[in-house]
Amino acid sequence: VTRAALEALPESCGGLDALEYLDLSYNLLASLPDSIGALSELKVLEARGNRLQTLPESIAGLASLERLELASNDLSALPESIGDLAALATLVLDMNELTSFPDSLGDLASLETPSAIENGLVELPGSFGGLASLETLDLKYNALERLPPSFAELASLRYLDLSANDLAALP
Repeated sequence: VTRAALEALPESCGGLDALEYLDLSYNLLASLPDSIGALSELKVLEARGNRLQTLPESIAGLASLERLELASNDLSALPESIGDLAALATLVLDMNELTSFPDSLGDLASLETPSAIENGLVELPGSFGGLASLETLDLKYNALERLPPSFAELASLRYLDLSANDLAALP
């Protein structure tokens, strides 16, 4: 349902029990309904280019979610419940208004490829070193001043881009 000028998604969308792929990109959505968390079979949720300011805590119900694309929105924070997305491998948060991540982000054991280009990130949580599957990390064009000591524990990391940040040293 892309480029449809949708301003809201009905609560009834939570009844789509077998839905595996949902693309809501380039609409006018400012929020997602709480019922989105009932889509337990959803593997991919794309909502690029909307006006999303927050995500519902119910997002934790997306037990099968592997890919979450939220680039070009107005997100200033992520819910703590994002750490419950055990299957999440790809998280795209480019061009939002994030200044930090919740500590629960470190619980995403399957996360391989997070991207948060061009936000206002100042720091990463100490739990970041818990991302055992992390292979690619792109955090360029932020305001990172330092990295947590746990950053050195990212043994699977193959690609790292921290260009255009305010880093004075690495751990």
